[in-house]
Amino acid sequence: MTPSRKFSFIKTAKDISISSTLSIIALGFGTAIATQQCTSDTDEAQNDSYEETQDVYNKGIRSYITEISPGEFKITDEITVPKDSARAIIRYADGHRDTLTLAAAKQLIDSDIRSNQSTIGQQNNLSSVLLYGGMGYLLANTMGNSYMNTYRNSSPMNLKSGGRDSTRYRRSGSRTFASRFYANSSSFQRSEGIHQEVSQSKTSVTRMVSRPVRTRSGFFRSGGRGFGG
Repeated sequence: MTPSRKFSFIKTAKDISISSTLSIIALGFGTAIATQQCTSDTDEAQNDSYEETQDVYNKGIRSYITEISPGEFKITDEITVPKDSARAIIRYADGHRDTLTLAAAKQLIDSDIRSNQSTIGQQNNLSSVLLYGGMGYLLANTMGNSYMNTYRNSSPMNLKSGGRDSTRYRRSGSRTFASRFYANSSSFQRSEGIHQEVSQSKTSVTRMVSRPVRTRSGFFRSGGRGFGG
């Protein structure tokens, strides 16, 4: 009986040895594939870049707006300022003042477009004054918000459709239409020169841009433990 147990033990040890060897080979092969894939992804991420040319404006606009009656505003003056100092200074009828950055002006305009698209430009509310004045010019022409030019380059036209009022926009006379948001003709004419001055401050800048690196699960994923941990 003893030789039989010894033979079984040797056979079992041999099987374990062969199994372990195959597992190590398989593990090494899988690791090599993962390492190669990881290296390939890294090389791709390093080489996946391109040149991008952007227009940069060195000047901005500061717009002075006054509430002439409750809820009705007019632009009293606009001046050129360094691009980072672009603001809307608002004086309300009750005497208090407020300052809006370009980001805040954009938020107010976008909110009005979402909720009151059919009445944009029909009233001298604050969002319309911002849109058709210097703030809207900066946002639409110097910061990639070109959708605002759909309104800036047009004037609203009321139409009757199915018994209900609707609004469309016509392109003719848009320049004259924009003047209604200024306190007087001289402030409007002065603003046109200001807008042109800002436009002439444009320069083109080329820079290298890298595409976002793709993340993967499993081996070598960012923030995880190796080998599927």
